[in-house]
Amino acid sequence: MNKQATAYRRVQTDQPFEEVMKATEEALRRVGGRVDRVGHTIKIQNGDAGNLGFMATADAYAVVKPEANSTYQITCDITVRPGTLFWVCAIGGLFCLWPLWVVNLLYFVNDPAPAYQRALDQVVFFPPVAPPAVPPV
Repeated sequence: MNKQATAYRRVQTDQPFEEVMKATEEALRRVGGRVDRVGHTIKIQNGDAGNLGFMATADAYAVVKPEANSTYQITCDITVRPGTLFWVCAIGGLFCLWPLWVVNLLYFVNDPAPAYQRALDQVVFFPPVAPPAVPPV
């Protein structure tokens, strides 16, 4: 019954790996839930489950992999599990309250990946800005 989704982003920057991890962690805090970091992996528990999150819970793992030419690949694997309301409506719908199955249908239409993709799109590094030149006096 679990659904899987993936969001990814490739970032090219001269920043060290630790700065990329820090920026990725801060960006993923926008999807809510508990954010923990272990090595190259960032774990998000009970994050954004999409527009209809009241019927599901989402967990995600984001992995940052260094590649050649100062490039980093960020991959976020999202797992969505049915929540309590899903099961209440499924069992209630089984016993003559079949309109409750609308909630179950909405679970399958709901997609949390755009929220995680928007968060990963916020991992941006700008080149350093040179201080303004002081005009000669």
